[in-house]
Amino acid sequence: TFPSKDNALNSSFVSLVLAEANTKFSTTTNFLAAALSVKALLKAKTLSFLFAVLMLVGACVSCKPNTNTNQTSAELKMDKACFSFKYGGRDSKDLLEQWPMEETKEDKATYTLIIRTWTDPESGVSFTQEMKRFKFYKGNEWVLRVENTGNQNTEQIKDLMVADFEIQNQNLAGGAHISYAKGTDIRDDDFLFVTNKLSSFATKTIRSSEGRSTSKDYMPYFNVYSAKAGYMMAIGWTGDWMAQFKYESESLGISAGMQKTDFYLKPGESVRTPS
Repeated sequence: TFPSKDNALNSSFVSLVLAEANTKFSTTTNFLAAALSVKALLKAKTLSFLFAVLMLVGACVSCKPNTNTNQTSAELKMDKACFSFKYGGRDSKDLLEQWPMEETKEDKATYTLIIRTWTDPESGVSFTQEMKRFKFYKGNEWVLRVENTGNQNTEQIKDLMVADFEIQNQNLAGGAHISYAKGTDIRDDDFLFVTNKLSSFATKTIRSSEGRSTSKDYMPYFNVYSAKAGYMMAIGWTGDWMAQFKYESESLGISAGMQKTDFYLKPGESVRTPS
């Protein structure tokens, strides 16, 4: 987590990374190996929190970048707004189509920085999406900034989800599962590795509770996969978060962010959302 000077909602910063994972990649192999080792140790009741952290860090350190340039990631290009909100009771899908959008791109050593800003010409409220598109990994990371550039208070901004998009991939056909680890509540099954089947045309909602990001039943790291494709997502957050997954044969809908956003901005104010 990182401090956020301009966040009127919370002084914490959220990081969400979505990455495409192929079961042949060492990323998935090491993640699952670490998770299974954690599960085995849990049964023996010898796992401490520090050891769990070291196991997962070790798995991440040994991950190798994807250097196969023949494999494309069209479904992860994120060429449109991949967030959602309600502004004055109106849905962002309708509003963003009407608002003008400005885009800039900056090439970095390991990623391309893409900045897109949508501005309401009437109220002056703007939504800026800052996205890092990594070159050596099939991953994207983004954050959203909301600013009032007008002279009056904005209308009410509600249900702000920094991630809200759908992935189309025919390799998802045939059934999908979601894997994650339980959180901690000082129980014997703390950090237990869990896998659930995603039911077709049904939405699975996962959320933290009690203001703790790793509370009780869920840690904010997920692996959604089928026999031929998979996607990993991580949410870094010191407070309550939520994530929703909707699986429909060859598509996967994902939304995630902070729980219960409902606010307005005075002239000159800005907030930095979860990312």
